Amino acid sequence: MSPPSAERRRQASLLYLSIVLVALTFLVKIGRTIWINGRFEMLERGHDGILKWKAMIPGGDGIIHLGAHHQPYGISMFHQLRCLDIIRDETVRNRSNGDNISDIGRHCLNYIRQMVMCRGDLELKSFQFASHKNPVDLFGVYECKDWEGFIIL
Repeated sequence: MSPPSAERRRQASLLYLSIVLVALTFLVKIGRTIWINGRFEMLERGHDGILKWKAMIPGGDGIIHLGAHHQPYGISMFHQLRCLDIIRDETVRNRSNGDNISDIGRHCLNYIRQMVMCRGDLELKSFQFASHKNPVDLFGVYECKDWEGFIIL
């Protein structure tokens, strides 16, 4: 198999750049508001919870179509957010009728597990406060370490 032509490499580079620009435009528009300037409640029930999660994913599904044939592409981060929304929905859903987790819920739980294992934050976290009496704050607000640097990319 021969290496890709210069034209094919150029097209791949343009495709990658287009995907990155779409993601960055989206992040600049809403990412700061949700993650940096306010607290985001993952398990918020009802219509408000649904709307907040939907607002994080462009077009509702995070799929962009590029090229003459409108080939669909997705950005991993948006797939992860969509899966977290599905897991959120599975968590807050009334299961009094005995329903089990859906197939898509199982897929998402496995996908998020893979992403954590492949791309997880390896920062060392304390398990207890120095007093050894109180556990760490389980509901702390975390921020991107260099959000501005990410936007500039």
